[in-house]
Amino acid sequence: MRNFHTKLKQKVYKRDAYTCQLRLVPGCLGDMKDRYEKWRAGKITRVKAGISVDHIHPTSRGGHWHLENLVTACIPCNKHKGSSVTHTVLL
Repeated sequence: MRNFHTKLKQKVYKRDAYTCQLRLVPGCLGDMKDRYEKWRAGKITRVKAGISVDHIHPTSRGGHWHLENLVTACIPCNKHKGSSVTHTVLL
């Protein structure tokens, strides 16, 4: 299952041009392509890169691991949003 999620996340990052689609907090990291490349090269951790995938409709509320239900999010925005609400993204 991990390999499936890893490949799906890579598709999401690429589709979203490695840019946070939430933009919820003043500290939003925005464009994370350089950080993503450093992470993939093993130069920094994923947390240091600050990149994550967020569910538009949270899995805790019945959302699924489908490309259409996922967006690239920086960790600060993803943590701010939490899993309590379905949200609109900037695609």
